[in-house]
Amino acid sequence: MFIYGPFQHWAFGLCIGLNVVGDKRICPLDCIYCPYPVTRADCSPNLNEIVKELEDAYDKFSTLTSSLFVSGHGDPLLCDKISFMLNYIRDIFSLKVILRTTYVSICTLHIPKDIPSSVDHIVVKLDAITPDIITLINRPSVKLPPDVIKSRMMTLLQETSTFIEVNVIRASSNRLNSDSTELRKLIETIIDMAPDGVLLQSFPGFSNAQKLAISELIEIGRIFADYLGWHRVKIRGFSPLSTINLSLDEGKNAVISTLDNFPLTREEMASILSYNNVEEVIRDILRIPDVVVLNGYFMKKR
Repeated sequence: MFIYGPFQHWAFGLCIGLNVVGDKRICPLDCIYCPYPVTRADCSPNLNEIVKELEDAYDKFSTLTSSLFVSGHGDPLLCDKISFMLNYIRDIFSLKVILRTTYVSICTLHIPKDIPSSVDHIVVKLDAITPDIITLINRPSVKLPPDVIKSRMMTLLQETSTFIEVNVIRASSNRLNSDSTELRKLIETIIDMAPDGVLLQSFPGFSNAQKLAISELIEIGRIFADYLGWHRVKIRGFSPLSTINLSLDEGKNAVISTLDNFPLTREEMASILSYNNVEEVIRDILRIPDVVVLNGYFMKKR
């Protein structure tokens, strides 16, 4: 399946998900917190299948959401003909398109010129700026100097609405991006970029890293807000979620399909379920092989 959800994205609200990568995870990063192992494979999804699945989801949920979140199992910019696919989808459906990618792809790929016009927002994962911290957290396929990252990001910001997603984690044995020196450098760099938004979360995944408390994320968010304004800062677990009430079967299918692509908190799952269905759906989900709960996140280990 290429389409998942609908699900509550903690920054963009209710979205239909689109995973153009498919079952294999293809990404220039191998982040220590990612629950999906990197594989070597081509990414050539069947556009007709994507459109058929999207038509079905659009017919069911277009009255609830007009947002399409393009992400799952890797970096969609690594897919063949991603630009053609996005333009084709935009021609058929009245959807706001949000594409999630990585700083490595932004810096190293020849991004088609029509990509910025094919999406409404681009979300770029950027967890650190110092090369050794990037290596510890993201384990990139290509090492890039900070000035190149900053320059390419600022170019992208001139072309389209761009959000920077930061996953802040700590470890007792290694300096990660919660280290005061690295965090200061990262904050200063992002503030200089002046993105359309900063998305903060603390998701350790299956790593040995530790999750920051929500109060710590709020303090980091406050620094960004002093320069960018609170309207540009979203914090996972703090920013409010809208609510809808899907039927029991629709809600369960939406949650299960999302967990194949995107870890969720209990609150994010509950926000699309009627109050009476929440506990039943969660019990059923925990019976699914490979679904685990760690640090407050439900996710499916592959």
